[in-house]
Amino acid sequence: MRKENTNNLLKFLRSLKVQEDTQKGFTPDSIAQETNYAPSTIKKYLSAFLREYCFYSYKEKLWYCSGLSELTDFDFLTLMSQNKGSDFLNDTEKFIHNLYQKSKNSFLTALQLYNSPNQPSRIELFAMLIANSWELLLKGEIVQTNALEAIYKKNKSQTISCRDALKKQYPEHSNIRKNIEEILNIRDQAVHLAINEIQYDLCRLFQSTILNYVKKYNQITGGTPLPSMNSGLLNLIIEGNAVSTNILKQRYGEASADIVQKFLGKLRNQSNKINSPEFAISMDYKLCLTKNESASDITLHSGDTGEKAIRIYEPVDPTRSHPYKTFDARDAINGRIRPKMITNHIFYKIVRKYKIKSNRDYFYLNESTPRYSEKFIEWCSNNINNQVGWLENI
Repeated sequence: MRKENTNNLLKFLRSLKVQEDTQKGFTPDSIAQETNYAPSTIKKYLSAFLREYCFYSYKEKLWYCSGLSELTDFDFLTLMSQNKGSDFLNDTEKFIHNLYQKSKNSFLTALQLYNSPNQPSRIELFAMLIANSWELLLKGEIVQTNALEAIYKKNKSQTISCRDALKKQYPEHSNIRKNIEEILNIRDQAVHLAINEIQYDLCRLFQSTILNYVKKYNQITGGTPLPSMNSGLLNLIIEGNAVSTNILKQRYGEASADIVQKFLGKLRNQSNKINSPEFAISMDYKLCLTKNESASDITLHSGDTGEKAIRIYEPVDPTRSHPYKTFDARDAINGRIRPKMITNHIFYKIVRKYKIKSNRDYFYLNESTPRYSEKFIEWCSNNINNQVGWLENI
């Protein structure tokens, strides 16, 4: 794909994301002023290519966007390519996109496995998968900013290691680099270090790498690996205290216990010296159960030092908690109201007016696909059926 065309499309995407973030309506003319496209071309893209993400208000004579903010640059280019019937991505761009997609998949799998209570090897598996996520993400960035050859060793038959990719992208003093290097140490010495008994210490390191990854992924791709979800999703609340040396010796032998203690001693010293959430997050927590639906399932409270707390949400299956896609939700509502039927335009106005997308009970964005819950369908249907004039006042 010609670089000029790519830049124009990405400039178009940036303009649309700004409109979505501000939740303001816009016209093709206003977007055309910020891009190199004619208003007629903008209108064609909105109505034909982006109809799943953009809708037109005939009453206001304005366009609105929903869901574009979760698309990466490559997702958008691929979407436009499919609709135009032409190939917007060259071979190198496809290779980069594939690296980012594999990185994201490895990242999400790492979260899923860590949050599996019946997974006995979750520390080892998490370390391996999150290290792989970083390696793929960094190599994609290297190719994107340099060339494909930049990730290959001199013999051209093998790509560089994660540590080498890390050195290319982060300076030696970077706290993010130091965090990833410790993750790699755990992966490389998994026979000694990847044991559940030291979760209490490792969770701080792991939570930081999750936050770092989400931020880096967004910087590179323009999207997010955790759509519509807090990046504190990784459940790192571990009951108990730091394990004693005697217990480690009894379970794993003296040699392994010594390696673990040396590693933990170094980790604690580094954490205290660096004192940065990019390396290891300090967590003093208490578990609390609540009947309040607006509260999170698990909340971390700051300790005596007043350090910032992190809120952890319990992971859910969105296909079960929010089973309705946009048009399915509209049809479900129409199936429960009489005699009026709501159009796409009215549906989007309801979502926008009542800020449905900020309500976790009603809305969930899964892999750039908006999903709605049964609670939302009931809430909307009851308002239409039981409140006179509710629909007319939208």
